[in-house]
Amino acid sequence: MTLDADVKSFLDQMVAMNMPPPYKMPIEASRGMPAEQRALMDMPREEVGRRLERTVPGPAGPIPVRIYWPAAAERGNPIGVLVMFHGGGFALGDLDTFEGTVRYYCNHAEVVVVDVDYRLAPENKFPAAVEDCFAALCWVSDNAAELGVDADRLAVSGGSAGATLTIVCCLLAKERGGPEIALQVPVVPSLTFEQDPPYPSRAELDDDYYGLSRETIQWFADMYLGKPGDALDVRASPILAPDYTGLPPALVITGGYCPFRDEGRHYADRLREDGVDVEYTCYEGASHAAMAIPAMVGAAHKCVEQVTEFLQKRL
Repeated sequence: MTLDADVKSFLDQMVAMNMPPPYKMPIEASRGMPAEQRALMDMPREEVGRRLERTVPGPAGPIPVRIYWPAAAERGNPIGVLVMFHGGGFALGDLDTFEGTVRYYCNHAEVVVVDVDYRLAPENKFPAAVEDCFAALCWVSDNAAELGVDADRLAVSGGSAGATLTIVCCLLAKERGGPEIALQVPVVPSLTFEQDPPYPSRAELDDDYYGLSRETIQWFADMYLGKPGDALDVRASPILAPDYTGLPPALVITGGYCPFRDEGRHYADRLREDGVDVEYTCYEGASHAAMAIPAMVGAAHKCVEQVTEFLQKRL
């Protein structure tokens, strides 16, 4: 297995910039990337049929969401809907982080997309993000007619922490009796906060060069988790769920140089064993962070196209 040339170039640029790893910076510095710079790393921001910012009811107050309709929505027939959760280790990111990708899904998969601005750590500890995401998901299902979507064609997706939240929401929907989710698309998910989890890729890629060393992962965990025992809660570590029977059909995507590679593959294998229809792809030459910058990394661009095709075909 070899790093893709554009991934290696990106990682080498990070080294050349001599930036300290995230766990050596204040959280404000990690959150400080200008929106214009983030946009240069994402898919180009295409025009969509309509875009609306609003709030939906949440467990601790209103949750900001941004809703995108494709031009196809003007035809009058209900269409599919994709609920998106951004990445950022549960502590970083907002509705601007992946707006280009969200717009691409909206236009090219011809779905309404609802992007959710859940509460972030460390200001809001676990399970705040989980409950916000699930509340937003329920709101979308309950308000399908208002949105012009078919509640039976509801998909959920996200990258990194957003992928974890995707999986957890599927588990909660099963546990709580709904809403019905047609598809799940977790991209480079982290599935456990256990100490020393039994996945070789965690140790193999424990290096600041790849962006997610053990120290960085622990830094995110310390911000997100609030009390002893949280790490073993299935809502934080969904790989610990005893049974995945009845979860929605899935497209699970990992990166070969992502420390979460093996747990992502294990999740896909477990889904298959429990009778869930699952597709699995590993972009062998890509790191975790590289999968979030489709403007710079070919594998990430192909991933966006693959997710779009999956939604077109299955939703």
